[in-house]
Amino acid sequence: MLLTTNINQVIENIKKFQIELNKKNGKNDLVNALGQFTNWFAHKDELGNWIFAPSKFIGYQEMSLKEYENKNQNKLDGRQTDAILKKWKITPSKEQDKELKEKLCLFLDRYQKRIKTTAKVYILSENQDGEIEQSKALITILKTWDKDTQKKVISDINIYEQSLR
Repeated sequence: MLLTTNINQVIENIKKFQIELNKKNGKNDLVNALGQFTNWFAHKDELGNWIFAPSKFIGYQEMSLKEYENKNQNKLDGRQTDAILKKWKITPSKEQDKELKEKLCLFLDRYQKRIKTTAKVYILSENQDGEIEQSKALITILKTWDKDTQKKVISDINIYEQSLR
């Protein structure tokens, strides 16, 4: 299966996940796996409500219950989807994380499932160019500073970036 290539595919998959869960009267492989997913993404729907889906589902193009039920044949791999979804992933603040996990727990309760203890919930960024815009803003600010300060800030950013690897 092909990995998603744009944010619109990911958003459609999150919405589709909500529908696919209820197929076969809610007795399907997706429902059975709800407590096993480690990486969840949260997205606000048109009504402003948080909806959730696991990275393993939303990271593939044209994902469906049928495709998921053939996961071994389709060689679905959450590590691949985690890597592709990284560019749209926002790590929530502690307060947001608590709220999102509570809402995810309520969502899973509908299916008599519990959140995995190691599960993480990320917010789906709808702005693909968010990092580019932030970089442009930083460059604009840097240009107003003297050269020595610019070099120091750039050095600090490089050191920080290396520490994340």
